[in-house]
This record gives sequence, structure tokens and C-alpha cells, in this order.
Amino acid sequence: MKKILRDLETELALIAQDFAEAGAPIAELLQRGFVWSQIEPKDVLFVGLNPSFPKDAQCGSFSFDPQQAVRVYPRFFKPFQNLADACGVGDNWTYLDLLFIRETSQRKVIDLLKTEEGVQFIIRQLQLSMGLIERLRPKLIIVCNAAAVNFFGVRATIDEHGEHNIWMGYEFEFDPRFGVEVVAGLHPKTIKPGEKSTVLTDTPVLFGGALTYQDQFTKKRLAWQIQRLLHFHDLYFQPNANEFKPNVMNRLYDIYGAIREVQLNKQVSAENQQYEIMAYFRDKESELYAQVLDVLMEVLDYRW
Repeated sequence: MKKILRDLETELALIAQDFAEAGAPIAELLQRGFVWSQIEPKDVLFVGLNPSFPKDAQCGSFSFDPQQAVRVYPRFFKPFQNLADACGVGDNWTYLDLLFIRETSQRKVIDLLKTEEGVQFIIRQLQLSMGLIERLRPKLIIVCNAAAVNFFGVRATIDEHGEHNIWMGYEFEFDPRFGVEVVAGLHPKTIKPGEKSTVLTDTPVLFGGALTYQDQFTKKRLAWQIQRLLHFHDLYFQPNANEFKPNVMNRLYDIYGAIREVQLNKQVSAENQQYEIMAYFRDKESELYAQVLDVLMEVLDYRW
């Protein structure tokens, strides 16, 4: 990941160079510098919109470790660790802002979209963050900012004037078993340069607002949902999982039915003191349990 972060720093410098002649407010944002997180592959990726710029902040670009930020900036980052602890994730999480500009007012960030220059400034950063997410390939993405949700493409619309809000262009299908949006593909008009495909297909994504403002009951439900998603991830959210899962369950149901029938026959044989027949059904029951183990071994092989 060190090379990826070095490349990111280089790309951000190129953005600053390409927009060096831009007017306000882009010029002011460039003067403040860029900030990015030292991401690394983890099971859970929390996503925000952009770093803040407090009143006492100094201008300059730098990176930060999300785990250390829990201690240095607890007001914002401690809720991520609290949620991770609540669902048993521990430190198996990382954090990424979609944009790298330093601005506390998200309204001012959104106002950049009012000009074509501002739109291109945002797109250049989204292309970088999109590339980072694709390289990380987390098991679960949790978007913790209402404005950031829009850039994923989940709110894309179409009307008589064309298509809108595509941005990164991820397409989603809702999974009612877990109450989560799942990446199903990539829109042809995505801002992603080059090949129009994604490695994030079948990745579950939870969309929501800032954790800081969620009440304790919402956080409990979210922790429960995260636990379930991670626990069943390898069975439900892998390539071809939709085809694999029904096949496994159908076979297990068939074996279960056969086991129940054999157990009934074994019981009747015992009651009638037909011990040789009872022994036959006992052996048959053992064979069926062996079949269950074979199916479960296939599941384990599939997971690995």
C-alpha cells in the first residue's frame, strides 16, 4: 500500500497543478492543501466526504493513520472504533474520504458543483478515491455521510433531460435478507477512466449518515447488521454466491428429509423389536450424516 499512497500523493500534486489558475473557492482550497488517510486492506471500509479545516488549522498537505486518529481526533474517529468494537471487528477497519480537500462546511463543498470547473475538480478526486476503493476490495463498505452517498451512484436518476447523479456509477441491487445494497455492476457513464467494470461486484454497502449523530438504538441495529454481514459474507457475498447458495440449501433439505424418514423407520423397527432392520436404518442414518459433512466441506472449499 505504500506505493499506492505515494502514487496518490503524486496524483494530488497533479490536480493542484492542473487547477493552479482556478479562481475562488478552488484557489483557497488548494492553498490549504490536501489530506488523505493511510489506508490498508481491511474487512470494513468506512467512507466519509472530506477532511475538515478547523479555525486553528495550518495550511499544508499530509496523511494520517485512521487508527491513530481515534486517539488524536476522538470526536470524529472514536465512533468508528466504538462501532467496530460493538460488532467484534476490532481494528480490522480503515477509513477513506472521497474528497481530499480541507473544508469544514459541507455546504461549501457541494457548492463547488455549481460550476463546470468545480465539477471537474470534484471528479478528479473521485476518480482517485474510486481507484483506492477498488484496490482495497473490502468485505463491507459503510458510507457514513449523507453527501458522500450521492457520489456512489445509488441515487442515479433518468428523465426526459437525460441521466443524472451517476458519478462513480456503481449500480446496486437490494438484498432483503440482510437489508443492504449490494454492488451489481458499473454504469457505462461512470467517471472511472479506462475499463468500465468493477471488482466490487457482490460487495455489500451500507449507506447512512454520520455516526456521531446516531442514537444508541440505531447504533445497536447497525452493529447487529454488520455482524451478520461479515459472518455470512463468504457464503452470500462472493462471486456466483447466488447460484451456489440455493444449490447447497436444496441438497441439505433433501438430506434432512431423508434423515427424518430414516429416523422414523429406525424408531418403528426398535418398537417392533426388528433389530436387524433397525441396524440397517442406523447405518443408513450414518451415511446420510456423512453426506451432510461432504456438503459442508464443499462450502468450506468454496469459502477458501
